Amino acid sequence: MAKKYCYLFTEGNATMRELLGGKGANLAEMTNIGLPVPQGFTISTEACTQYYEDGRKINDGIQKEIMTYIDKMEKICGKKFGDKENPLLVSVRSGARASMPGMMDTILNLGLNETVVNTIAAKSGNPRWAWDCYRRFIQMFSDVVMEVGKKYFEKLLFRIVGEIFSELFFVFVFKLHGKSFKVVGVKIYVVLHTFLLFHLVDKLFEIFFADFHNDVREHLDKAAIAVPRPT
Repeated sequence: MAKKYCYLFTEGNATMRELLGGKGANLAEMTNIGLPVPQGFTISTEACTQYYEDGRKINDGIQKEIMTYIDKMEKICGKKFGDKENPLLVSVRSGARASMPGMMDTILNLGLNETVVNTIAAKSGNPRWAWDCYRRFIQMFSDVVMEVGKKYFEKLLFRIVGEIFSELFFVFVFKLHGKSFKVVGVKIYVVLHTFLLFHLVDKLFEIFFADFHNDVREHLDKAAIAVPRPT
């Protein structure tokens, strides 16, 4: 029988820290006692050991098991990973048997791409929120997976926002003429913020992601590889 590397939160408990790491064991225990934990699964510490034994790569068997558990999550949540009509979004976090400094940051909103973000914008009625979620995903993915430094990224964000804002400034000043600043100002802030986020994402793709595909399963594979990679 093949070794098991993935465990739903319902399959673990607090005694499995050695296998599931601290976060995985605690999430499983919280699920067991009935707390409203958003469901997910843990890739075991044994998978990390196997990653190093295989020359710092995730073998086909583990990759297949991860996708099998994504399928299970789709059934639990009633959503489809990467689906443009009813998308499932996930977060990816590292864990260990004991708390360790330098662990990788969380990647939120994995499952978003150019198609899915428009679906979420339409379903939520809040495109500003949807594009900000996508911006967060790109920024976290860039840091954790592509190893673009946080400080460099923050400087880049300020520069891009400045460039975009300077191009739009006179258009919005013109629209303010003769109207209540308080009312119109709020409306313009919402439009401007959404517009900035849309173009910010577009600029980030130009600079970093010329070969960044819209395949969310590829994003998941790369995120899984980044977890055991040394920081």
